[in-house]
Amino acid sequence: MYLILTNGHSATRWITKILSKDKFSKCYHSDSLLKINPKIKDIISYHKFLKEHNSIEKLIVGSIHIPFNLNDHFLEELNKLEIKTFWLIRNPIDKINSMMQFYLEKFVLSGFFVKKKNPLIIDNKNSKIFVDKIFNECKEQININFEKYHNSKNKYYLSYAIDSLKFKINKKIFNLELNEILFKDKNYKQYISKVIINLFLFTSGSCLRFDEQVVNFDQNRIILFEEIIQSKENFLNFAKLLNDKFDSKNLNFDEFFIKIGKNANSYEKTSFWPETFKEHLFKKIKDKNLYSFYAKMKYEIN
Repeated sequence: MYLILTNGHSATRWITKILSKDKFSKCYHSDSLLKINPKIKDIISYHKFLKEHNSIEKLIVGSIHIPFNLNDHFLEELNKLEIKTFWLIRNPIDKINSMMQFYLEKFVLSGFFVKKKNPLIIDNKNSKIFVDKIFNECKEQININFEKYHNSKNKYYLSYAIDSLKFKINKKIFNLELNEILFKDKNYKQYISKVIINLFLFTSGSCLRFDEQVVNFDQNRIILFEEIIQSKENFLNFAKLLNDKFDSKNLNFDEFFIKIGKNANSYEKTSFWPETFKEHLFKKIKDKNLYSFYAKMKYEIN
């Protein structure tokens, strides 16, 4: 068995489809196995159940992006169970941009009161509000409010909570739609600027915490998102690390060019970010000593 750890936004569903082939292999994504057995409580019981569950079919099995933490004790236990553990990483700036767009509508609707731990996902395929548009329209307000956040977090969050309540009331009374009309009202622009700050802090914190963990584990078990999406050959090389029985015939390569859409794009890096966001991210990367790690992965952080 194998386990691919990631904090998302690295084509995990796409990878799952390619690694799953009828009567040969099965890759479980996120909570898909938990739906079969909701009593699973941690990463060890997860793999013990998966082994038992697969005992009849005897497929090549593994998981990606499962909702459990990993620590040194769990890693030792996984090794005893002969679970190959890998880390899937992506350029943090691209991942942050992808995550911000993905969670944007939920954060706007909930404001200060959004649940940041596994926030509820809503259908954002038809979204009419976009991260880059917010940055372009609200850059001045974002910079001002981010400075207020750094000066006094308590005062900042109090004002954010009040603005969130006002937005919820106005949305209900005036039946507001989430589109560019919001940018025409300075009060809504103030609210949106605080939303995007909260969203940025959540997504950047998630990415950097994950990458900070990766640094401390076996570097030979790191998988680069940017490499495996380039070609079938690169993906096959990655699959053979998981299990040497994989080859081009028993991977579901019919899915390879049904690619991950916008998730594979660069999102123009930080070109549309306000300066305060860049300064914050670069400081956090420096504080966590991640610059050398990113350089080793050949990631451009600028």
